Amino acid sequence: MGTIKTTGEIFFQMMRRIFIEVGDCPQCGGKLLVPKAKQTVPPTCPTCAYSDRNLRRNITEETWSAEAQKNKAIGTFIDNSVLPSLKMMGATFNNLNLYSNDIKEVARIAKDIANRISKPQHSPVHSLFSGSSGRGKTRIAISIINEVWRLTGYKRSVVFIDYPLLVSTQRLGINDSEARKKVDKAIRKAKQADLLIVDDIGTESQMNSGWNKEVFNEIMRFREDKDVIVTTNVPPKELVNLYSEQTVSRLRKHARGNYILFKDSIKDYRSVAV
Repeated sequence: MGTIKTTGEIFFQMMRRIFIEVGDCPQCGGKLLVPKAKQTVPPTCPTCAYSDRNLRRNITEETWSAEAQKNKAIGTFIDNSVLPSLKMMGATFNNLNLYSNDIKEVARIAKDIANRISKPQHSPVHSLFSGSSGRGKTRIAISIINEVWRLTGYKRSVVFIDYPLLVSTQRLGINDSEARKKVDKAIRKAKQADLLIVDDIGTESQMNSGWNKEVFNEIMRFREDKDVIVTTNVPPKELVNLYSEQTVSRLRKHARGNYILFKDSIKDYRSVAV
């Protein structure tokens, strides 16, 4: 099913729960780890068994705390989100290919959104990313996540919902209790998170027109005054036909200055080196 993880992704999640990364191994280039439960032991590389007794003495308690916060934020994000792949999480504003004025303008607005979301006291942000498939909407949304984490020291809870994948997983959940639990948890956490990304709204409409409308409306009701970014291939005026005027009205509530149009002049990111 769509939410089945690779062995590497499962191992990554397990490692995040048990260990803290504290640096790179000088011997093999892997990661030096210490167990969260016993952080006084020397950092060790699980790949080549290199152990650095001196590094432990040089790392401050503040650094350990920052690493712990980062691992907690990422681990919680993975557990609560519905993601097609963890590979997508590498997108940042630093590695965007700003090859045209249009994509530069998109990045400028998006970075401003990230800066505002990162402030302790800020007006809620409702942002709609609209444009054809492959224009980089998801990549920019993930860049915002990583920027918000960077600016806040990973002190913002974030949930990412690939909406078509959520809907398809819900259908599988009719006969699969684990899929059903995954969907229920994702919806619950989507209502509670500091920042929610709902990706690819509208393309799921042919799968389950009743359930997906109801759930999106429910999520937006809870997020009426919370930060949310929605990406879609559907023209904004057509969203009201897919969902409801009430749902779209909630999305518009804090949308002034936060709408980003990904013009067709922006190349399909899959054909551009990024």
